[in-house]
Amino acid sequence: MDFSVAFEGIARAWGARSLNSAYLVLTAWRLVGAALAVWLLGVMLPFYGTINSFMGAIGVPTTAFLLPAAAFTWHFRKREARDAAVFPPHR
Repeated sequence: MDFSVAFEGIARAWGARSLNSAYLVLTAWRLVGAALAVWLLGVMLPFYGTINSFMGAIGVPTTAFLLPAAAFTWHFRKREARDAAVFPPHR
């Protein structure tokens, strides 16, 4: 059975434009699922402070550094956006 057709269909439903970005979308959803599973495990167990600290160590750098960098890269991916920036790029 060929799963690539179903894989591409699911990824396109989530907003991916190509198979390469489809892989990234599915990987991101898998990571979100894993993070939620660890968080739920941390809530259920008595030593959840340690797991909560671990999730904070993973989540804070992601929200503070990775997401803004990804947004910046996404916004300025085209030459028109770079040329229309308030502070033009160095030449």
